Amino acid sequence: MERCPVCRARLKQSTVCRRCGADLEFPIAMEQKAQYYCQQALYHVQYYELLAAKEAIQRALLLCNKDFFHKVSGFIEYLLNKKT
Repeated sequence: MERCPVCRARLKQSTVCRRCGADLEFPIAMEQKAQYYCQQALYHVQYYELLAAKEAIQRALLLCNKDFFHKVSGFIEYLLNKKT
């Protein structure tokens, strides 16, 4: 997370925003968990386990709506459609 979701201030290493004081521990944890699921999805793609990859990236998207996760999801869908 680069910016505070409350006031858009640039974030440092702290889990509390220096400008507005928002506690960002939970959103940061959710983003980290989403990153983990995305890594799992890419791992499954590597071994062509596409259904497991699709499930993992869907979990990532539920936690964090990042453009990269959407691109990975689209790639997995492409591979699934190509397979049939």
